[in-house]
Amino acid sequence: MTWQMATQAHRDRMSEAWSFISDELTEMQKDLGCPDHFVAEMLDAIQANWQEAA
Repeated sequence: MTWQMATQAHRDRMSEAWSFISDELTEMQKDLGCPDHFVAEMLDAIQANWQEAA
């Protein structure tokens, strides 16, 4: 089953979260000087917390 954002409030909240996460990772990368692949691996690890069992 695929979940869909049903309302503008859902889309607005999702946009806020997306921007926050992106801004935080950009700032972290700037502060630490870590490469893009490190940020990508970090996001992969976080994503695994929500991965549905196959």
